[in-house]
Amino acid sequence: MVYEAVREVHQITGPGIIKEVFLSCLIQELRLRGIHFRHHARLQVQYKGIKIEEQLTVDLIVEDALIVEIVSRPELLATHQEKLNTLLSFSGIDSGALVSIFEDKIIDGFKKFSHNKRLTK
Repeated sequence: MVYEAVREVHQITGPGIIKEVFLSCLIQELRLRGIHFRHHARLQVQYKGIKIEEQLTVDLIVEDALIVEIVSRPELLATHQEKLNTLLSFSGIDSGALVSIFEDKIIDGFKKFSHNKRLTK
């Protein structure tokens, strides 16, 4: 469902556009498909039940089941994976996807991850 929306946007826009434009187009595509999502969602970080000052911002949370982070670089870096792992740990969501919009074929830039280490509450 999400991959198909990403693929549609990438097919129309092509690779290498700026993240904000791709994300705006993807938001419209998700709306057109009737897919529930939150964008630029903020996650409050808690450690041992105490809220800490650091807040995390997520590009998209789709159907409260998948975190999607758009990567505006030609390659996925370890820092992108670290951010996604952190988001998954503190959100309570088990699945995430990194999407590199610079790939000629979006299937090469779409990487889905599962994570079961929850640090919420």
